[in-house]
Amino acid sequence: MGRTILTKAPAPSSTRAASTPTPRALAGWLSAAFLARLFCALALPVLDDEAYYWVWSRHLDWGYLDHPPAVAAILHLATAAFGDHPLGLRLPSLLLSAATAGVVYALARDLYGVPTARRTLLTFHAVPLLLLGGALASPDAPLLLFWSLAAWAAWRALQEPRAWWLVGVSVGLGLMSKYAMAFLLPGLVVLVALRPEMRRSVHPYGAALLALLVFAPNVVWNALHHWSAFRFVLERPAWVASGSLGNLFLSAAGLGLYLSPVLAVLLLRAAFRPRAEPDRFLALLALPTLTVLAVGALVGKFKPHYAAPLAVLLLPAVCAWTESRWSRWRQVGVWFGAAQGALGVLLVAASLWDGRVIADQRGWEQAAARVRALASPADPVVAVTYQDGAQVAYALRGRLPVVVLPGAHAFEQWAPVSRFRGRDALLVHDARTPPEVPYDWICRQAYPLPPVVLRVRGEAVRTFAFVRCLGFRGRWQDFPRRAL
Repeated sequence: MGRTILTKAPAPSSTRAASTPTPRALAGWLSAAFLARLFCALALPVLDDEAYYWVWSRHLDWGYLDHPPAVAAILHLATAAFGDHPLGLRLPSLLLSAATAGVVYALARDLYGVPTARRTLLTFHAVPLLLLGGALASPDAPLLLFWSLAAWAAWRALQEPRAWWLVGVSVGLGLMSKYAMAFLLPGLVVLVALRPEMRRSVHPYGAALLALLVFAPNVVWNALHHWSAFRFVLERPAWVASGSLGNLFLSAAGLGLYLSPVLAVLLLRAAFRPRAEPDRFLALLALPTLTVLAVGALVGKFKPHYAAPLAVLLLPAVCAWTESRWSRWRQVGVWFGAAQGALGVLLVAASLWDGRVIADQRGWEQAAARVRALASPADPVVAVTYQDGAQVAYALRGRLPVVVLPGAHAFEQWAPVSRFRGRDALLVHDARTPPEVPYDWICRQAYPLPPVVLRVRGEAVRTFAFVRCLGFRGRWQDFPRRAL
């Protein structure tokens, strides 16, 4: 076989062995990380997006406006088995995060050996995003598992072609978890193209067909829904508009917060430091994602948690560095990241003592109690935003229909506003996010009701507004224009 980017001779060996955690130290570190995640999963109120995914799990489909169906299916099974309480929602993420760490360990072991794998496992749990994010229900939990599993299987496929079947299944399930899985595909295609024996093998092509078959239900769903999810992902507006340099600065600051500053720099360096064959393999898979994230940062469409797949790919390369200087910087990054994670856990603990912390996610149980007292079983509850709609639906546990005013959300799939037009309704919203139009544009007759005020130590921290809506219009585009 001729030399390629993946067969070039490795760089000279390191000058000094890097410190490797002992099994006992590693077990202690992992135990602390698990307890931190478990504490956060138990202590945090259900967040807006978690409630949104819970609503999805009550309306199973092959796709939703901005994500494939895996998170909804997972939460449907989990809550059926363990209940609708916060831990029931988050238990799958706790388990999937542990499985992801195990796969990343296996990837690092096969690429670089057991010492590097141990360092990788320790460092994985020092990345704030990977540590604390593993406590929350989100599509990223299955994505990261299938992303890392596809990378591990692809490396094994270089020696054992049958491993391509695992690549295909992992890619398909990853695409059913989050569309970001597609960013791994260019690297896999180049990996096959660089190896003549792979180009001649049926296994990579069979794996591609298998991935497409697994992903096909979501493709069909998109086709039947005017490609709504794909268009939403591609056409969504920028989240920030600070100019290219400003966007880059904000994105870099976000990476420093989510990955820790030192580890973020080391991970970026690993993408452009491909010395040995394993380094080049990881860089090949990582560079397409890095390119997309860089472009997203420039145009204001970057969120720091988008970097999680990049982190799980490049951590083994960072932990393989044994030169004394880079080994010391990695240790600094580990302790700095662990300190950031500890601060996050302390913030969650503080929220139990002082409800003003994370107050913007609290109070929906009190609001739902008022809704149950005011609404009749046949009347819908109308929310202004999908966040409000998701939270009130979760707090009601689906006992009343919830409809959300028109916008970029998935509620229209199961509760279209046209179905409730003309009916009496109860409008509820956070007082900080009122409708963009007057109440009488939404209702033929609107009667504001006394609010629910969430108080902590006598201080009002959140207010929920209620409006008796007689004759819900469902739309207001045709209502005569008047001055606001």
